[in-house]
Amino acid sequence: MIESDVGRPIADLKPSFVITDLDATIASVIETLVIHEREVRDAVGNIYRMHVRPYRTSEQQIGGAVISFVDITALRASLDESRRAREAESAAHDTLTREKDAFLHAVSHELRTPLSAIILWAEVLRQLAPSLPEVVRAVETIEASARAEAQLVEDLIDLALSRTNSEALLFAVQRIDPSAVVDDTLAALRPSADEKKLTVVTELDRDARVQADPRRLRQIIWHLLTNAIKFTPAGGRVAVSVARRAEMVELVVSDNGKGVHPSFVSNVFEPFSQEDHSSTRAFPGLGIGLAFVRHLVERQGGTIQVASPGEDRGSSFTVRLPAA
Repeated sequence: MIESDVGRPIADLKPSFVITDLDATIASVIETLVIHEREVRDAVGNIYRMHVRPYRTSEQQIGGAVISFVDITALRASLDESRRAREAESAAHDTLTREKDAFLHAVSHELRTPLSAIILWAEVLRQLAPSLPEVVRAVETIEASARAEAQLVEDLIDLALSRTNSEALLFAVQRIDPSAVVDDTLAALRPSADEKKLTVVTELDRDARVQADPRRLRQIIWHLLTNAIKFTPAGGRVAVSVARRAEMVELVVSDNGKGVHPSFVSNVFEPFSQEDHSSTRAFPGLGIGLAFVRHLVERQGGTIQVASPGEDRGSSFTVRLPAA
């Protein structure tokens, strides 16, 4: 705006703005003393920010309105381009996530199919030679290994789904008996415990109930018990307890095995973290089990903690889930 334009009608100025209610807008600002601001366009489509405010004279009387226009055409184009880029990126991400989920489910199916066949034919072998101790032991080993492999596949798929799309990991939360899940899991792992001559003791509150997904709770208990059996030396002891604690149900799995070094306690639940990274380590594994357990526990409104006096002095994992 230049001084020679002061007092001239807006319609006489260039660029010619397409404003149908300008007079009414000015009258409203003068009457209400409320500043008005909005975007307007000129005849060729350029975008301006129009600002209308009351004008006070030197005697502090309302003498009219001051109108200013700021060309924001380039800014608006930049913002629109950024928005379109974000929308395109979001759409691409959603497509990639769906493709990853579909791929993971397909891989899961392909890996589980041969494992199911292994377990099936192991049972056939047992029936064909039930009186041969060597065959029975071989079949138990095959079954235990196949079930462990199936569990590993399931956990890997679930962990991958949870990291690429947290909503892809489904939970069917309901009222369940955690002691019954402990019983079933211990029955499945009994051959592994017996092979190492471990003493397994339980202290289960049969009246306690939790709000949790049965399958996910079984995964939690499976991993904790598998770890306890794996890291406890032959002749050792593994203990499992379930107890109601106010509004939570507490599940504790403890052992007198390898334990955890104080410097590693804070890393126990981190994905792919292992205390021993050497190629000759005594306890093989991918280091995903406890990370996955924490994810499952927290997704169900619970907490998990680990305690260990130190190396070779055992460890204790405490899971707390909402009581039903």
